[in-house]
Amino acid sequence: MMGVSLGLAWPAGLAFAVAWLGMLAVTRTSSLSGMTAAVVAPVAALATGYAQFAPVLAVLAVLVLFLHRANIARLRAGTEPKLGGSKPS
Repeated sequence: MMGVSLGLAWPAGLAFAVAWLGMLAVTRTSSLSGMTAAVVAPVAALATGYAQFAPVLAVLAVLVLFLHRANIARLRAGTEPKLGGSKPS
């Protein structure tokens, strides 16, 4: 999704990357980072004057969330693996 965001509206792609890296630094959970970044991208497109691409990015964000259903369930259960191989707390 970052590639699509960069291709459609580079500020949205940049926001995607920053959100992913920021969330990863805080949580060390790649799936949560990806879902967060997916939601940030359409908002960033709207905020930076690329509103015409926000609907496409929003549909992609919904698709990302849908495809991460199992990750969401593991996050809720506290069993989602963290980057670096540490055991979930």
